[in-house]
Amino acid sequence: MSYKKKSAPPHAPASSTREKVLRCATLLTVPMARLAKLILTAVLLFAAYWALRLAWASHLFQRADAESIRRAADLVPMNAEYQARAGHLRRAIELNPYLASAWIELGFTAEADGSHAEAERLFLEAAKVDRTFEPRWTLANFYFRRNRPGQFWQWIRLAAERSYGSRDAIFRLCWRMSRDGAEILEKAIPDDPAILRDYVEFLVEQRKSADAVPVALQLLPRAIVSQQAPFIRLIEQLLNEGETGPAVLLWNGLIKRGLLAFGPLDPGSGRLLTNQALATAPAGKGFDWRVHWLAGVESSYTFERQLRITLNGKQDSFNELLSQIVPAAGPGSFRFRYRYRTQDLPNPSGLHWQVWDVRRGRWIEARSQDLSAGQWREQEFRFTLPQGCGPVRLTLVYERALGTVRSEGTLVLDGAFHLDPAS
Repeated sequence: MSYKKKSAPPHAPASSTREKVLRCATLLTVPMARLAKLILTAVLLFAAYWALRLAWASHLFQRADAESIRRAADLVPMNAEYQARAGHLRRAIELNPYLASAWIELGFTAEADGSHAEAERLFLEAAKVDRTFEPRWTLANFYFRRNRPGQFWQWIRLAAERSYGSRDAIFRLCWRMSRDGAEILEKAIPDDPAILRDYVEFLVEQRKSADAVPVALQLLPRAIVSQQAPFIRLIEQLLNEGETGPAVLLWNGLIKRGLLAFGPLDPGSGRLLTNQALATAPAGKGFDWRVHWLAGVESSYTFERQLRITLNGKQDSFNELLSQIVPAAGPGSFRFRYRYRTQDLPNPSGLHWQVWDVRRGRWIEARSQDLSAGQWREQEFRFTLPQGCGPVRLTLVYERALGTVRSEGTLVLDGAFHLDPAS
């Protein structure tokens, strides 16, 4: 008996199964891809909508009128700055507790309502969340209005430390609180070179030269070339007021710092002149020589360290041509020596040296001989300063003598000036 072996049911080829799976995946992928595109499109449309909405809100906000700001706040309700500008201050603080401007505005509202304690709390909160200038300045003004000097000095100094740009408003408020320059310097002005420089300039502008001197002395050890101008302006103001002592102190300080290329002045030991060798061209400031620019007069500094002064005959009948302020050296006699030559000038030339009493505002009763010499000549001029005389101005003068025409010609002065107490 024979048996026929049953064959197993045929299996589907492996490749056929994979094709079915791929077809199913393809059928599923098509709607998923469409769905993803739809989602992406919706996201892009939403983003574009909000971009346009934010841009329009920003445009409205920048218009800065009340209605536009209100509309911007409605369009972007989560923007704290918009809410604050729209007047929704507490909502702005909820959105951004660090928005100092909202705390400050709430403080002003409370102060206007007479709630001074609440206003102080709100201002202090602004200074707590924001340590920049504005909250500190607000507190300083608040304590000024409440006449509380202790807190005022604390916050005005903190405000000054964060200040920028013009600081004149800070300095003016300090002087409204106190008329004591020493108190202001100690309590309100930080030891910062930039702030000290600005304060010196402010005091000079206000003609408070006596109060500016200690500020300038505090700045002086750290002074640099760019800070030279306020020192010179202060020195000029002191000299105009006849205050030679502090002017010499500041002048010598600039020399010591290397900001001026002169030897120091020392009236007590007889060092009375500046730039006596004409090593540099006259600066026309402080204690240096001042060349007076006048119609009919041409002056120049030469490389031979000389000054040439030419009169063309059209100058006024009386002119101050050259001068230098000399610090007071006490009463007594002095001898001024100089070296010069002239060209084409008549004799008498009308050119001579005189001394002006700065404090009293008058000429001292002495004058040199007329300057007239075709060759180099050394000449001296003696004069006496009375008791109580302050700084003087040693001055080269042209004065037309009666019955003569105006002089024409050139005077050359060599760098050989000397001023000493006369024996």
